[in-house]
Amino acid sequence: MKTKAAILRQCGQPMSIETIDIAPPQNNEVLVEVKASGICRSDLNSYFDPATPLPIILGHEGAGVVKALGKGVTHVKEGDHVALSWVPSCGNCFYCLKGTRQLCDTVAQHLFNGTLLDGTKRFTRDGTKIGHYSLISTFSNHTVVPAKSCVPIPQELPFEQACLLGCSVATGWGAARKAGNVQAGDHVAIFGSGGVGVAAIMGAKGARADKIIAIDRKLVNLENAYTSGATDSFLAPEANDKKSSQDLTAKIMKLTAGRGVDCAIDTTGHTAGFEGAWYATRKGGTIIVVGAYMAKTMSIPSTGFHQKAKTIKGCFYGDIDPYKDLQHLANLALQGELPLGSLIRRRVKFNELNDAMLALDDPKTCNMGRTVLTFD
Repeated sequence: MKTKAAILRQCGQPMSIETIDIAPPQNNEVLVEVKASGICRSDLNSYFDPATPLPIILGHEGAGVVKALGKGVTHVKEGDHVALSWVPSCGNCFYCLKGTRQLCDTVAQHLFNGTLLDGTKRFTRDGTKIGHYSLISTFSNHTVVPAKSCVPIPQELPFEQACLLGCSVATGWGAARKAGNVQAGDHVAIFGSGGVGVAAIMGAKGARADKIIAIDRKLVNLENAYTSGATDSFLAPEANDKKSSQDLTAKIMKLTAGRGVDCAIDTTGHTAGFEGAWYATRKGGTIIVVGAYMAKTMSIPSTGFHQKAKTIKGCFYGDIDPYKDLQHLANLALQGELPLGSLIRRRVKFNELNDAMLALDDPKTCNMGRTVLTFD
């Protein structure tokens, strides 16, 4: 069949909107009509990354309707509404059997090589194969995905909200609830109030944390943080501003009876955020690292390290079980406990997609809520 998609053919150059051919789903695959796709900074990173296998269709936050099934698919049927997970799991590897499906070895082998799980592609244009991004390629009106990427969701949940479940919301919510194990009465500091940070705030609020402290360099982001459940906020210091960093730590200590927070979550992608999280956390507390650091090293004091008894934990995809937790998040959204609609600031069509991608890197517009690509 034919469909319309945004194709990245040259690194850092505008995607072209083209009509392409899409082959039927093979064994354990599903054809999905994509109804909405989030536009994430990871898409922008790949847009500029020379290592991205080209040509390729980007997009990894999607929701839509099941249109056709490959052999062996039984958990969804045609007509089902689904949210798409870019980290499905095989269920059989070491990590899946350990209960850490987000670390699935089988998926890791194919996630960034531009193919589906069998190493082949379903998209073509004039006989040329086009790559799959993060297994799901949601910047296409139709896509073929691994069956386990399809998570059934209630039909009452709007697609533009459901698409956000697959990456930013799952990652941030999971950082608080799964990786950070935030409990009622806890004090939590969240560094960065972009899409993932706001979802972490929502997760902490849902856990009934006592204090939820948002830290960001932009006032507009802190306003969004309050809307999502933050109880307190502080402007983050500029990089290498030691005095302001010390002042921030002192302010957090004052809010937390001089101890520090039980859990600090760094979503910034900058090692300065991690360092701030370290100093903000009490003895025996936990630091969750969500952001993907570009720097090769990060620094914390070694003196007295053992006496602090802190836990530093990396967190990939929110430590969630994609199949179970995306369904749970969808239900929370319908119950009003996860206000996904408040995250959306802009809706765009294909002809606006390139500008919307580049806006993620514009200091005036980045992190001002999520942008969603819609197809209806």
